Amino acid sequence: MLSHIITYSKFGNLFCGVEHTSINGQEKLYGLLLKKKKDEFLVEKTFKSTDIDKLIDFLPKNQPLSLIINNEKVLFKSVHGVFDAQKALALAFPNLKKEDFYYEVSTAKSDTYIAICRKEYVDSLIEEYQKESYQIVGFSLGNLAIFQLAGFIEDDEIYSSNSSIYLKNGAVESISYSNGLQSNLYTINGLQVASKYILSLAGILNYYVGHKNSVSNFSTRIDKLNDNFKQQRLFSILLKFGLAFIFVLLLISYLFFSSYTSKIDYLNAALELNKTDKNTLLKLTDAVQKKEQLVKNFSLSSSKASWYLAQVGKLIPASILLSEIKYQPLVKNAKEDEEILLEKYNIVIKGKSSDNVEFSKWVKKLELQDWIDKVIIVEYGADKATTTKFELQIKITQ
Repeated sequence: MLSHIITYSKFGNLFCGVEHTSINGQEKLYGLLLKKKKDEFLVEKTFKSTDIDKLIDFLPKNQPLSLIINNEKVLFKSVHGVFDAQKALALAFPNLKKEDFYYEVSTAKSDTYIAICRKEYVDSLIEEYQKESYQIVGFSLGNLAIFQLAGFIEDDEIYSSNSSIYLKNGAVESISYSNGLQSNLYTINGLQVASKYILSLAGILNYYVGHKNSVSNFSTRIDKLNDNFKQQRLFSILLKFGLAFIFVLLLISYLFFSSYTSKIDYLNAALELNKTDKNTLLKLTDAVQKKEQLVKNFSLSSSKASWYLAQVGKLIPASILLSEIKYQPLVKNAKEDEEILLEKYNIVIKGKSSDNVEFSKWVKKLELQDWIDKVIIVEYGADKATTTKFELQIKITQ
């Protein structure tokens, strides 16, 4: 079940959670990296560090991370009884200036747990990660991320890096601080994870399915972090695609140009040897010039193609995966000495969609673009149980 949930994310094949905790007054970083292989998730590595700038020894740059902030900067309290977030905050921290703090609240069977941390510290921590080229996509305070993982834990008692957690029937009963010296190994949904990395695993799950078991005042902050990450990822993908596309066009241009330049050189030499072939040579030269102009047109259209593809890319939702995109495709395969015919002002897009509603919204957004004349759905049919193949034809406004 846990692997099945994470499978639906679109963030590569590496999933990482990092916990900031305090052991005997010393700052520790405990990290867990999961890797997707085929249809299952495996523990790629666990790692310990004392500084963010040392994570380069364990993680690739631009790796998305889910943070657990569980050190001395976090104040953690419980109140007996089940209360809503605002009531619990008032009971636990009656003089709290809410505008200065991030807070997170979770409820157990008979108690409510509250964790708070200054916004200034959390934001500066996120900024440190960003300076090291890591993408923070979510965070949680104290041990409260464990509420997300509780349903997958079969043990009645587990230990995190600094607390003992009691569970019953897949729900948290109580959380109390411990000395952090316990080092137990747990099997959670097929993944073997040591106690020090339990919250890192919970952080990964917490982000990819959302904060369903807690109430906080930083959901907007997390949404902004997610948007920034998705935009950077989309830009990176489109940039690589665009550069590859331009390179292919330039390579084709070079091959065409080299080929026809050689023909011109040959014909010029023949002209010197045999004046009677002048008319033939002129005809061939004219043909070559036309083809050279075609090559130039290819080069000039590359910038337009990149712009169109970028505009399409901005509108693609996460539920759609492209398999093919063609700008002004060939009408038919070109043969020797025949004119190369293109479907001008056309873009063909093929791929798969896992959400019919999102697909329809996407098509409507495309139809509203000023540069698009109309969008034709050429094909839309089931591929697998969860995905649907599609083919679109976009008519560009002339």
